[in-house]
Amino acid sequence: MGSALPLARAAFLFLCLVPAGVAAQNPDTAIPAAVCDLLAAHPFDPDRIGPGVVSWDMDHERALPACEAAVAAEPDNVRLAFQFGRTLERAQRYDEARAQFQRAADRGHVPAMSSLALMLLYRENPSLTDLPVALALLRRAVDAGFVSAIMAYGDILREGRGVARDDAAAVAQYRRAAEMGNPLAQMRLAAALIAGRGVTADEAEAERLLRLAVAQNWVGAFADYAAFLLERNRDLPAAERLARRALAANPESGLYSHILASVLLRAGRSAEALVYARYAAERAPDEAVAHERLGDALQATGDNAAAAEAWRRALELAGDAAMRGRLEQRLRAAPAAPPAPGK
Repeated sequence: MGSALPLARAAFLFLCLVPAGVAAQNPDTAIPAAVCDLLAAHPFDPDRIGPGVVSWDMDHERALPACEAAVAAEPDNVRLAFQFGRTLERAQRYDEARAQFQRAADRGHVPAMSSLALMLLYRENPSLTDLPVALALLRRAVDAGFVSAIMAYGDILREGRGVARDDAAAVAQYRRAAEMGNPLAQMRLAAALIAGRGVTADEAEAERLLRLAVAQNWVGAFADYAAFLLERNRDLPAAERLARRALAANPESGLYSHILASVLLRAGRSAEALVYARYAAERAPDEAVAHERLGDALQATGDNAAAAEAWRRALELAGDAAMRGRLEQRLRAAPAAPPAPGK
């Protein structure tokens, strides 16, 4: 008996010394609940186990089988049912996702109430649209203090989706969530303060909130604060660092590449900017601003004909009158293309 504890300790120490690549050559063979928690926990779920992940960053191809197996093994675990619903929604299996959210919500799981409400409010499938039920569920989650529901209710008030539009009431919801320390709410409130939408404009307070969100390593805040500095032509080195952090965290993002291209152009580094502007236009082919910035970078590197082509594409996509006017002015000022050989 006396040797059992030292032996167990020795075994534990041995496992701690095993290189990570050897100890976890195939993490998908681990206990399914642990993998489900790692890959599918909601980042703002107060009962989450694991760091949490936003839905668009979820590796649902790995999370789906793990969460399905976890729910089968622990059918009474509402946290796992909720997370399984998240993976199904990410895989666009909406009816199955709704069933899992409903299952967890019926047993009092507040984040599942919020997710079910948002599914009912925003999905195009008519079978998932039930406004009174959705609003009731969302308000229950708001009353329970679930921060994602509070932010979502602010969005609904700002959009006038199923309720009277009320920008001031939306700001109140964003402020409540921001005061709870939520980085996404801090960004929402900052945007309202910058625009003066539903609240008196206050750029100093908006910047403070963006800094708070950045301090929490929220990727979107890196991009938002970079854009804030760029628009005010302030501290371009800091804007570049922030834009690069955003793009490094999400290399597939055309938006983040566009912001970095804009910063580099402002800094006079047109050749570097062109690399990121091209990528942004490739990743976001239907975004007018991406093609506008590509045209700017091409002009800055001396390719006027290609710049005009990019601006014309941006003009085709532009819905904003100010952007259209800006693009038309650039096209009028663009040098005429040289005549073709032999003409």
